[in-house]
Amino acid sequence: MTTLVGAFLEARDELRIHRMRVLLSLVGVAAAVMAMTAVLAIGQMLAQANQEMMERWNGRDTTVSVFVSPSDPEKNSELAASMTEFADRFSIKYYSRTVNSWGEFTTRGGAVSASLFAVDSPYAVLQNLTVVSGSWFGPGDTQRLAPAAVVNETFMRQAGVPLDLSMQPDLRMNTTSGSQSFVVIGVVADRDGEWTEPTIYVPTDAYLATLSEEEAQWTIPNFEMWVAPEVANDAMEVARGYFQPFAGTDGTVDVGELLDQSVAELGTAVAELRVAAHQLAGVEGVPRPARSGTVRPGTAAGHIERRRCAKMLEILHCTVNGKAVEVAYDPREPLADTLRQRLGLTSVKKGCAAQSKKIQATTERRGG
Repeated sequence: MTTLVGAFLEARDELRIHRMRVLLSLVGVAAAVMAMTAVLAIGQMLAQANQEMMERWNGRDTTVSVFVSPSDPEKNSELAASMTEFADRFSIKYYSRTVNSWGEFTTRGGAVSASLFAVDSPYAVLQNLTVVSGSWFGPGDTQRLAPAAVVNETFMRQAGVPLDLSMQPDLRMNTTSGSQSFVVIGVVADRDGEWTEPTIYVPTDAYLATLSEEEAQWTIPNFEMWVAPEVANDAMEVARGYFQPFAGTDGTVDVGELLDQSVAELGTAVAELRVAAHQLAGVEGVPRPARSGTVRPGTAAGHIERRRCAKMLEILHCTVNGKAVEVAYDPREPLADTLRQRLGLTSVKKGCAAQSKKIQATTERRGG
């Protein structure tokens, strides 16, 4: 006891003598703790922002994508229903059948060209969309006489109406058989600020109902589902086995994680650009990068011009849905494979050029 009291008295004397030194030490410790806390907080904020950005483009962790390409076109009409049955059977709460297309619309403010996504209600959760006005799709929206639609802020501005939905944009889509009107029930936030393109979302079932028999035959939804990371591999194997009968012996079932596919697509694109640059400079023998699976389905409409840049690779200049695209490709591969595998237009089939009105492509080969 005497030793403890002595130590306490000695510490008190030291504190009284060296008060300033002790105070500065405490201030230094406090500053170090505050700095470490700030660095950790900034790191967590950056990680959260990066995660939210990746989720907006590639879906939640882990979002699995399934694309089925049946050998028998008659199976296409059964796919949309089979995807819903798959989700119900395996109790998948967050899933979406997605069709990525392009549309020409008339509005109060004039004509608007926009990306069109046919999606199911959970898509907003999958892609972390933020509704800024109105609401997202509900159970009864697929039963409307005029299909419901959700648009982004850029679309509303180009339509010349307020973002608060106090005035409808009088939205009508031009189709091969006339036009289809939509009722806008919600507005979602833009993803890329001033670079955001006009975008419209409609329920998948309502969109498929607006297609002609020929268009519906060649429109295949992509299936996306949000599963726990630890069961992602099992989910992909189960999905592959479930949808293979719909694909048939000559069809394909592409299954993978959207994030992994997007990273692979980015790496392949960079590698292909490097190959193209070497070939244009006259350097031969550059290995061609391996091509990964596609990420999203789409439709193509435009003129394609091919220009030779090397013995094995060519540069493909495309106007796809109104946008200029350039990609390196192998001239030995079919045009449909170029559109599907290199431009991500996975709804394109080898018979589409002759049977679908959505795809009109002509080719011109020039010596290089």
